[in-house]
Amino acid sequence: MLLCLAIIALPALVTHAMRHTGQRHINVTPGESCQQLARRYPGITDNDQQHGINFCEINAEPRKKFPLTLQHGKHSITLPLVNQLTGTEVSKRNGIETLNISFSFSSTPTTMHDDARRALFAMFKQMHANGWRMFISLSKPRLRGRDTLINQLTEKNKPSSLDAEYEPTLAEWMNIDDLTEWSFYADQLYVDISFHRNQEKMDPAQPGEYLFTMTVKTGEADHREYFDSEQHEQWRKHWAKLALEMRKEREQAEAEARRIGLHIDTHYQDPPLPPAPCGQRSGHAGKTSATASRCQP
Repeated sequence: MLLCLAIIALPALVTHAMRHTGQRHINVTPGESCQQLARRYPGITDNDQQHGINFCEINAEPRKKFPLTLQHGKHSITLPLVNQLTGTEVSKRNGIETLNISFSFSSTPTTMHDDARRALFAMFKQMHANGWRMFISLSKPRLRGRDTLINQLTEKNKPSSLDAEYEPTLAEWMNIDDLTEWSFYADQLYVDISFHRNQEKMDPAQPGEYLFTMTVKTGEADHREYFDSEQHEQWRKHWAKLALEMRKEREQAEAEARRIGLHIDTHYQDPPLPPAPCGQRSGHAGKTSATASRCQP
């Protein structure tokens, strides 16, 4: 459906988007409430479900996509042309914990495949400059660079994140499956970026159609999703056992990766667990963030 015509610095691209669409610039911060977001931007719908889960969303009018900034301090990300934003608020105490954003880099319906590739990796370079780092799940092999692509192409039933610091050739790009993710982490926020493209327009010499998706989760939401709903509130009590099982899966995956000649990045460090709410212990497996000072009266 969408994407980029040229490689342009993101700030300039955002300015162009605002001028072209006439849309306001949306700023959203994980942790704020749907009510706060809807009050600030009247076009956003706040759907209070009254069962502990609220949804807030905004959809762009046809040909009027809007620029959006994900506010996260020095790690903030700006997307020039957003089609849809949906926020999920599981607890009013925690505010919006998950954001799903569909976006593009151009208002035109088609783009050359190589332009799509270049535009996405220009954004990745900016994210890296802003402090985002590759996230590798505890159960996945610690691969980097082109090895992540080789693993993705050979282990299609066991997908893991690609490395955004490795820019594939056009031929490699055309072989990447839809919904393959590039995963990032920065200061207790997790971001997955993927794309979907029209499979009937896969000639690399002809324009294609792309839709990009960004999923944003707080550290709390990301870890909680590993467990059944009845364990959500006290997931930390169960984390050590699950982490041990996931690390065993990683060991097996890394042994297979070594077998086919891939290199394991033993220097990769898993992110710390999110801070525990006051009154809860953080758990034992993996590093944890201190909460004592935050819980002092």
